[in-house]
Amino acid sequence: TGARVEIRRVRDGSAELLRYLASRELRPGVAIEVIDREPFHGPITLRADGREQVLGHEVAEQLLCLPAEDAR
Repeated sequence: TGARVEIRRVRDGSAELLRYLASRELRPGVAIEVIDREPFHGPITLRADGREQVLGHEVAEQLLCLPAEDAR
């Protein structure tokens, strides 16, 4: 929690997942902040573009990120 990262790519390139992430404006190049992580593979709350969102662990696991300061 508290990590500021940038999405660099999506591990699973399935069209359905990519459409879902795009509908939530989560795509490579977007900076996010991890707000909360529930234990035992629970959901992850993040903030992107000022909006808080909750992602399931399986979806969040598909986002490959770098610390925001290392992303450029």
